[in-house]
Amino acid sequence: MAAVFAPTVAASLAQAAEPARTPWGDPDLRGTYTSDNSIGVPFERPAQFGTRALLSDEEYAQRVNANEEQIAKDLDAAPESEFSADDPAAINASRHWLERATVPSRAASMLVDPPDGRIPALTPEGRERTDARRALRNRALPRSYTEHAERGAHGREGGRRAVAKVS
Repeated sequence: MAAVFAPTVAASLAQAAEPARTPWGDPDLRGTYTSDNSIGVPFERPAQFGTRALLSDEEYAQRVNANEEQIAKDLDAAPESEFSADDPAAINASRHWLERATVPSRAASMLVDPPDGRIPALTPEGRERTDARRALRNRALPRSYTEHAERGAHGREGGRRAVAKVS
């Protein structure tokens, strides 16, 4: 009897591995996505949380308190700081640009796999590919570009230009 069901089970497992499709044949992208409540959750998990995917009650209370404090500042008509051309930190962005969570997430990070929530180090092969791409980006400019810059935009020497008087 097990021999009769084995092919059926194998076929259903293979079918389950196929990506879901829409009725018109495109990949079905429906699923669970982040919400506005994920605003403020770091992509990579801070080391202090270790392998914990969720914040403790105390850590969550701190996140909620910080979010509520920021919302109160956003709702205040007075800016947090005076705008100053000398102080680039005093930008006072428009309130509609500021996004805050309605109900902050308990997630310690957006990244959940690997279990420590950290981006793993590159493999030696990955490091070689990265170094090769970086070397290509840092190579000298092509000769045609540097010659063009030396001649000027119109093929003349540096600052010499033809000037015509129109009367």
